[in-house]
Amino acid sequence: TFASVLAAAMFGSKKIQRRHSLFRHVEGRLCKKELFVTEVRCTRPLDSSNGIAANAKFMAYPWEGAGGRVAVLPADYVGKVLPTQACLETSSTVHDLKFSPFNPNEIALGTEDGNVRIFHIPEDGLEDTLAEAKRTLEGHSRRVGVVEYHPLASNVLVSCGADYSPVLWDVEKGAEMMRVDESLKAIVSAASFSTDGKLLAVTGKDKMLHVYDPRAKSQAASVKAQEGAKALRCAFTSDTQVLTTGFNLSSERQISLWDVRNLSESPVKMFVDVVDSGTGILMPIVDADTKMTYLPSRGDATIYFAESFAEDPHCEVLGMYQSGATQIVGIAALPKSVLDVRDCEVMRFKKLSLDSTIETISFHVPRKEDEKEYFQDDIYPDTVSAEPAVSADEWFRGTSGAARRVSLQPKGMSRASVHVVRSTEVQSTRHLILQEGKTGDPAEDTLNSFSDKMSLYRDKEDPVPDAQGEGVDEDEWDDY
Repeated sequence: TFASVLAAAMFGSKKIQRRHSLFRHVEGRLCKKELFVTEVRCTRPLDSSNGIAANAKFMAYPWEGAGGRVAVLPADYVGKVLPTQACLETSSTVHDLKFSPFNPNEIALGTEDGNVRIFHIPEDGLEDTLAEAKRTLEGHSRRVGVVEYHPLASNVLVSCGADYSPVLWDVEKGAEMMRVDESLKAIVSAASFSTDGKLLAVTGKDKMLHVYDPRAKSQAASVKAQEGAKALRCAFTSDTQVLTTGFNLSSERQISLWDVRNLSESPVKMFVDVVDSGTGILMPIVDADTKMTYLPSRGDATIYFAESFAEDPHCEVLGMYQSGATQIVGIAALPKSVLDVRDCEVMRFKKLSLDSTIETISFHVPRKEDEKEYFQDDIYPDTVSAEPAVSADEWFRGTSGAARRVSLQPKGMSRASVHVVRSTEVQSTRHLILQEGKTGDPAEDTLNSFSDKMSLYRDKEDPVPDAQGEGVDEDEWDDY
């Protein structure tokens, strides 16, 4: 387990063989206090919600009190939030909220009355209360606790309510397109699309992981994902792998990784690890480009980070970061476009804290200052762009489309891989020169090296005294 490996590393109880990872020593950084958003009046979210949404332009969170209001602030807002802050207004408690990945001004709100409301935020933000939704998606008979946009298709959204069945919508048309599983008998606690957008995974209070091909309703696979009774969450880490977070029978927090490529069989458990004995839920946030999953813990300040990979054991918890002194109430990841690649920043979050603040947390890969002159393309693979691969009509007709990708390399900044190759060629040439004359036997090479150094003295016209057998005169010790 992660705990046993950590203890072994600290106290030396056993030798740890660790695989190479570019992100093993990633470090978290909390922004300065003068950059906090303060006096944040928010409602405590359900276990199925991350409690806050954010993108490059805005951040939003449910405003405390009646009226189903949602505060919307500029992404770079700092300082106090005034009691007169303009809000979105729904007249029903908001349980989950997500920004569209393709339209930064569009936000979906899942509400207590069983509706999903789609709001369009003005380009310059809210100046007055906005009560008129662009679309109201009506179809659930009970509260909506989960909303999730499709990662590649525009205007495709899934919502999950306390009436159990996940519903797929065409947002632009305001139309219910299909109910994914009408036989489901548990409240859904999380929903996630695969990175290629073909599969949908949900977890619920039945402790099960359900995976669907939503456009072929007959194809589905399920497995019991945890033994514990507390909330279970899920997130796709690739096209065919799902990570779940939950609890075992001892109420210890654990993560599991599942292979779901064959929907004719139950998902195959590839990895399981007990993280710790904390009581708060772990909210998986995946960076599919780098195969990293960040695991913020609601109820304390811990953020674990794990990496998934092809070879056994397929996943490893690399470490943890204490995100300040205050507990995490909610958290949202910002898009890759905001990252400071010149400082090797690989992830940025907005953290909603128990002390009524919003704080910015960033994660950086340590690199030497002279290396930062170059674009570190080993930690910045091309990322999914803000342009959809297909339209809603195309996706519902069966076209998936490949993700459109863009580079994060700034203009005028050279790739480190090109620079390193050239430097390595020079180093390799120098290494070969230094290696000339080596026998391959460590003992013999050491003896030869020592002999070579002593030859420097032998070759001198005035060698050291002992080399001539002169030593110390006998009468020099008489005075001692």
